[in-house]
This record gives sequence, structure tokens and C-alpha cells, in this order.
Amino acid sequence: MATTSVTQHQEIHTKFNLGMTRLEAAAQDQRTLEQALLSFHEALEDHLRLVLSQKAILSAETRAAVGEARPRC
Repeated sequence: MATTSVTQHQEIHTKFNLGMTRLEAAAQDQRTLEQALLSFHEALEDHLRLVLSQKAILSAETRAAVGEARPRC
């Protein structure tokens, strides 16, 4: 596994753990629950992009486009 891939996996894991931490701390706080869901969404999106960017069944152009990080709002 390439260093970049390891780093990407670590970042995904960090985002997921942040979501878990926020979820556990949220109780009934709507804003914290929303932040937890956003963390999970980012982790899932990053994971999907990483997996798709490594699939040989997709064209090199598609893999490159999928693998590009999208700016966060």
C-alpha cells in the first residue's frame, strides 16, 4: 500500500472517530448531532473516492477524477 493511501486511510479513520466522539457527546444537542453526521459523511465520501480511484475496472481518467479531493464548503 502506498504511503499516500496509508495517509488517506488514516485521515478517513480520524474523521470517523471524530464523528463517533461527537455522537457520543451530543446527547440531545441538535448542532452536535449535525456535526457528527457531517464527520461520518466526509469519512464515507473520502473512503468511497479512495476505493473507486483504485479500481482497475474504471478508466484511468475516471479514477483520476474520482480520486481528486473536492473542496469543503
